[in-house]
Amino acid sequence: MWSLALAVGLCLASGSAMAGTDVVLNSVTPNTGSFLGGTPVSLDVTVNTTPLGTVEVFFSADTNLNPAGDEEAVLTDNSPSTVGAITPAVNAPGVFNVYVRHSSGALSNSLPFTFTDEDETEEEAAARTLDDNFEFVDEDNNGTIDEEEAAEVGIDAATFDALDDNGDGELTQAEIDNALAGPSCFERIADLLGSLTIVGILAFLLSLLDRFRLFFGPFPGNPNPGGVEGDELNEDELENP
Repeated sequence: MWSLALAVGLCLASGSAMAGTDVVLNSVTPNTGSFLGGTPVSLDVTVNTTPLGTVEVFFSADTNLNPAGDEEAVLTDNSPSTVGAITPAVNAPGVFNVYVRHSSGALSNSLPFTFTDEDETEEEAAARTLDDNFEFVDEDNNGTIDEEEAAEVGIDAATFDALDDNGDGELTQAEIDNALAGPSCFERIADLLGSLTIVGILAFLLSLLDRFRLFFGPFPGNPNPGGVEGDELNEDELENP
């Protein structure tokens, strides 16, 4: 009797363990998009269960994963090993946590996804991701982030190099802060001047001359400051030169 009960208990325990669903979110590509939504993303998901079932994709503003209150993405492909989705709109730019919920109810781990302002550059978006998740990305806890660690959150080599000011292959918090601060005033002026063509420079100089005449009057020795031809002067102007 006891042996039968033990066997039944082991069988039920085994069946319960088999019913458990292990869902792993391996990557999300790309890992940045406009906070207005509409960015197509591809999620690599591992589901260790039979049947595979389906998944839903959610974006959470914090680490408290709650499908009932988080923003849900629109699915475009639900295989579910490779999931396609369209990002939802969120209230403001920032780093969110993307995760999936299996049809069994099981939740996956989360990965960072940065919702950006449309005017934000790719480097600034990457810096925002690293800044908000520095300790998570710094897997060896050495106080810097190398290219391999950055790649784990979807930052490619070109973007990494753009952030790496001194080219030593390691990103410090100071370098990330520099990227978030954006270009200095002098750098913005240099970029503006570098983008001007000869025609643009001439137009700029002419506009300065017009402003000079507006504030300081006609140039010395100019008998006709208004640029009006003599035969177009009215009678009062001729009588009172």
